[in-house]
Amino acid sequence: MRKIAIGLSLIIFFGAGVVVKSFAPPSVQDSAFLDRRISLLEQRLNMLDSTVSRLQQQSMSGAAPAQRARDPETALLRSEVEILQSRLKEIECGLTRLDERTLSAAAREAQKRTSAQAQNPCRLFPDSPIQLSPHR
Repeated sequence: MRKIAIGLSLIIFFGAGVVVKSFAPPSVQDSAFLDRRISLLEQRLNMLDSTVSRLQQQSMSGAAPAQRARDPETALLRSEVEILQSRLKEIECGLTRLDERTLSAAAREAQKRTSAQAQNPCRLFPDSPIQLSPHR
């Protein structure tokens, strides 16, 4: 990002020099004018550099935690996503129970021997009723 800012500053600097040379007589281009112009460009470059640094810091930290806490719309969206995630887990568990119910006896026995059943608690009691939480 800094390279881009420096490149843009150099283009502006050299572009300004071409414009000044083409429209101004040579006597106007004294050292005081060039010195003021260089100072202005240095100020702009420093401002761009500080802006780039600030943007880099913001991107590294994501967004400020205080700003996140203040944004009620973001908090609402986060809670809705959490609700949808828990609802999805319930539905997946219900589908797993249905899958377990439709397995043949031989397939169910084979699955009991594997460690997959121990990892998935939804397969433990496949005949229990599937109850989903009500819509919120």
